[in-house]
Amino acid sequence: MQDGVSIGPFDFQSPTGMNSTTTDYATLGMALDELHSAMSVSELHGGLCGTLCTGGAKAASDWFDACIEDAEASEAAAANAREIFRELELETWRVLASAELEFMPLLPADDMPLDDRVAELACWCQGFLAGLALGGLQQFARRSVEANGDDADPVEEIVEDFTAISRAGLSVSEQNDPEDADFALAEIVEYVRVGVQIVFEEVGSSRADAGGMPASMSEH
Repeated sequence: MQDGVSIGPFDFQSPTGMNSTTTDYATLGMALDELHSAMSVSELHGGLCGTLCTGGAKAASDWFDACIEDAEASEAAAANAREIFRELELETWRVLASAELEFMPLLPADDMPLDDRVAELACWCQGFLAGLALGGLQQFARRSVEANGDDADPVEEIVEDFTAISRAGLSVSEQNDPEDADFALAEIVEYVRVGVQIVFEEVGSSRADAGGMPASMSEH
């Protein structure tokens, strides 16, 4: 995150009547603490969503395994994290694939300080962009160019916007007017929510080739 980069609103149409994810933010936070991981819950969820969008279930599972191995935690902490992360993967896949458009980025609660929420949104987008790359975004981009030529690519536009959001911070004027800044943040979170759904749909055929849905999805 870079200081002074405004969180000013994006121009987009947002659907209404959406449900939020049922994933437990606190439980994930405790699992990461037990791993002694430097990653935040928001960054973890963003990375998961990115890998699911472009690489499917296999890429997401491989990424989770790498996160756990890098942490060099105890066997008990690693086993607990794998179980919790697996549930997160299944739940996240379910909401992304749902026709009800239930997906929400996993972020701190609205009663947290505004600057913390902005910072965590930036971390979420950083994780998402890293996950897209790990899952094979470049391969999708190449196929998209071959199929669409010079036509505008919605995924490319969303990636550019998310890159800007990943550097977001409160400007001096936003710090002095937190009510307007809070409204702008809510708009950007909604843009991220819708943008992820668009990426998930646009990359669908390439993702199916790469990994498909989680093998145990039918059990949940």
